[in-house]
Amino acid sequence: ECPEITAATRWFMEPVDYLTMRFSATASATHASRLASWLTDNRHLSLLTYDEGLVALVGLDAARLAPLLRLGDVVGTVCPEAAHACALTTDALVVTGVPDLHAAALGSGATRDYETHLALSTTSWISCPVPAKKTDVVHAIAAVPGLSNDSYLIANNQETGARALEWFRTVTGGPTPASFDELTELAALSP
Repeated sequence: ECPEITAATRWFMEPVDYLTMRFSATASATHASRLASWLTDNRHLSLLTYDEGLVALVGLDAARLAPLLRLGDVVGTVCPEAAHACALTTDALVVTGVPDLHAAALGSGATRDYETHLALSTTSWISCPVPAKKTDVVHAIAAVPGLSNDSYLIANNQETGARALEWFRTVTGGPTPASFDELTELAALSP
């Protein structure tokens, strides 16, 4: 859509990888961070390459995709500019970042196979680590690159998720919508 922006772009990367690059001055990505682009073969997490067929299908130059590292690999140290801006030392290590699905699993503590967590945010999902890749196209559920370099996480997304609660609050609240605490109190009254 914007050929001038595309022509001027050095790296096509996800926001989490951009932040990692800003901290380390080194471009990198992982199977997990590139998940939404569908440019890696997620059946083989040990292959740190983009899938040539998928890259060709979308018409990108593979040389403009950030090099793939393993989840948790050290990318480098904090670059001087970031160290100064964030009051960090330049010997602090920067590791590959994780997307929201992975951050939610880590934050919930559900990190072992089949330990389940529920995330409620603008979108929502139920997920858990699993030991193998599997996809259920009919139910829109897939095992995607997980919390380690040899595991997977269940991915299923309800796009409106908890945003639906905000909508409900707005349309039923009249001139002064109920607070989320008040909605929680009302929900507790339900049999």
